[in-house]
Amino acid sequence: MPRRFRGRSLRIRTLPIKYNPSSQARRWHASQKRFRFLVCGLKSGKTYAGAFECLRQACKRPKQLVWAAAPTTRNLEEAHRQFMNLLFQVPEIVHINRQKPREVELTNGTLVQFHTLDRPDNLRGPNVDYCWMEEAAFAKAEAWDVIRGRVAATRGGVGATTTPNGRNWLWNELLIGGLPPHCPEGEFESDTHFVSRYPTWDFPWVDAEYIADEKRRLPKAKFDQEYGADFSFGADEVFRNVEECFDFVPPPKNVKERCVLGVDLGKHQDFSGVVGMEGGGRVLHVERWSGVDWIIQRARIVELSKKWNAVVVLDVSNVGSVIEEDLRRAGVPVRFGQRLARVLDRLDLNRLALVCRHACSKKEHPPGVTRTGIRTSRPAHRGGGNLHLGRLSANPQKEGPPRHGAKGGRESLPLQRRDTVRYVRHGKLFHLWP
Repeated sequence: MPRRFRGRSLRIRTLPIKYNPSSQARRWHASQKRFRFLVCGLKSGKTYAGAFECLRQACKRPKQLVWAAAPTTRNLEEAHRQFMNLLFQVPEIVHINRQKPREVELTNGTLVQFHTLDRPDNLRGPNVDYCWMEEAAFAKAEAWDVIRGRVAATRGGVGATTTPNGRNWLWNELLIGGLPPHCPEGEFESDTHFVSRYPTWDFPWVDAEYIADEKRRLPKAKFDQEYGADFSFGADEVFRNVEECFDFVPPPKNVKERCVLGVDLGKHQDFSGVVGMEGGGRVLHVERWSGVDWIIQRARIVELSKKWNAVVVLDVSNVGSVIEEDLRRAGVPVRFGQRLARVLDRLDLNRLALVCRHACSKKEHPPGVTRTGIRTSRPAHRGGGNLHLGRLSANPQKEGPPRHGAKGGRESLPLQRRDTVRYVRHGKLFHLWP
């Protein structure tokens, strides 16, 4: 019977584990940053690399609490299988709890637990020394916030292995980690983040013929995301290439002229959306939330109105409602706009989608103006900004780039895609520009 050393450290280098990592995964393992992201295409071996790193962290010190988390039960079963395949090579270091199949105790006293991320609130409570997030891009943004809170007290780390899933919260974290917006392959790092991004065909064990067949079979956007590890917008979305239409400028510290704060209210099924715009046509703030009590929504709207010295424009359906009365009692100037359906009737959304799709045109535009008149504001340290659209010409053939400060003002288009408002953390009510 093997001898067990409970409460002592384990050196994983001395354990007979068969694992030959790729050069990309080897550099990811060697990084000392707290938050490490291994973003690769399918069939790249990232799950096995994540399982090995989870075991390596569990063996570092005795009596730790280590988590392995995945967005769905199916993902978690695969992560658990890969982790147990490693442990079965060294059965002398593990004590399996038969009553709790999702818990593994090592002989050094470290406890490894497996959790799903579908309900982030269930993860609150314990302090964690290390967490491995499998397929992190498919988890909710709230789950990432909870995971960061679990490792905050212990100064523990998070290792994420994933394929891209559009430009969601993970994209923002990668930008903080030093990944350039044009998303090249390679390693990038910042003070706390390490990012390794490589496509599937960079790994020697992947058959080139298989990649060629998948490239012919799949749509380009799907292939680039699944195998090219590209953070592109969804191929099935109406507005594509929106990112190429952005004009990023720092947000102003002081706004002297009067601003407008458009508010579209919702609570249970729809999102409440807030868009703040100055008289010159630039958007100052974009935010949305869902499932938030009206008392908290009102406080947030009042705060933004005072911050930007803005008039609040509500939909005409809210005339005479309790919402209007509460805002007026709080000293907020309230106006009423037209119904959203009437505004949409005057806008050619099909033409706008076509313009966004061909936004990579080499045509030059005046500084601060894009082909669609989109202007944005983004803080320098974040990978994001705010979006607004200029007024579209009634005659498409006579359309030209809008002049800054032109008469007639501009109209806001509803931000229907979740990617276009990715600059505000989804579901977070109290996001502010620094």
